[in-house]
Amino acid sequence: MSINKNEFLKNLDSVLELFQHFKEKMVGGNTTVDRTFITNFNEIIRNYKIIREEIPDELVSKFGMPIQVMALQLVEQLKQELEGQRQDLQWHKFEQKIDDMLKNPNLSVAEIDDLLDKRLTIPKK
Repeated sequence: MSINKNEFLKNLDSVLELFQHFKEKMVGGNTTVDRTFITNFNEIIRNYKIIREEIPDELVSKFGMPIQVMALQLVEQLKQELEGQRQDLQWHKFEQKIDDMLKNPNLSVAEIDDLLDKRLTIPKK
């Protein structure tokens, strides 16, 4: 399946815009994404902007669709990574709340047991 150059550039621009959005989220928050990846990604964006108009039509028709599919798969992976980090943060906050409640010296044995049982339900990494 081939794709014309204008369509390829438009779609790739959209994918790079998504990447840029995810990169900003990764830089702004706690993330397990390697900082080297983010740095390399910045270089990819910079280089793409330089060569964008110079991409030969033959290259686009031959490799345009596979490149877009690969880029979209990477976007999906980044979405999953960010979602997983959000969930981890929520579980961490829940665990911290339970730990804070356990510091209360006025808790009964039953209340302590209940809190510890809830803490055991928190998924471990």
